[in-house]
Amino acid sequence: MNTTFWEKVRVLIKQNGFSNKSFCEKIEISYGTFQNQQTLNTLPSLEVAFKIAQALGVSVEYLVTGKDTQQDVPQKVLDLAHEIYALPEPLQTAMFTNLETFKKYVTEQDTAQPSNVG
Repeated sequence: MNTTFWEKVRVLIKQNGFSNKSFCEKIEISYGTFQNQQTLNTLPSLEVAFKIAQALGVSVEYLVTGKDTQQDVPQKVLDLAHEIYALPEPLQTAMFTNLETFKKYVTEQDTAQPSNVG
């Protein structure tokens, strides 16, 4: 299972145009730690696995099992989510706040409209 994880990571790093060092910088872990985990064939912590998956545009579930239950989510939505998570933290917070406000507004509008059932 661990080998599969790191094999997927290696392939996805190449597909996304990263070098191992630039990828480590992106996910903010040391290159030495990254290499040791691959060499020793150990899974990273959940936090690091999440950073790896997020940076590579896949789920942790996919990296571990090869399956992805998120496949029902439209790609456009996944792409947008990745773009939001690539923003600096204050902008991410603002985006999520705005989305929650919009969701609340839409919900209120839906419940306030009279039914057309006659």
